[in-house]
Amino acid sequence: VNAHGGEPFAVQALPERQGVERLMDRYHSHTVHCQSCSTALIWVRRLQPWCWGLLWISAVLVGLGQLGWLSVLGLVLALGALAMARRLKRWERGLMRGDGHAPRNHGG
Repeated sequence: VNAHGGEPFAVQALPERQGVERLMDRYHSHTVHCQSCSTALIWVRRLQPWCWGLLWISAVLVGLGQLGWLSVLGLVLALGALAMARRLKRWERGLMRGDGHAPRNHGG
């Protein structure tokens, strides 16, 4: 850079160093401006309460079933609702804040 006269800040000081929180903020830098991502965030947040409702319903089914087929149905429903709630929370985190690694560096 110096050898070819490409010094970008010859008479200016570099701006203040930004903190990690600000650098990893994905919501304000992308999600809020991207129609696809902002719509996805809205749907993720709408579906999360439904997962908790399914967990309550599964608890009722387990209680009513007394280890019969309703209990099995309740347990399967609970496992599915927990898996979905976990996935939705992960998607929400991804739409709100980066982790500092490029997607190509996650390794499959």
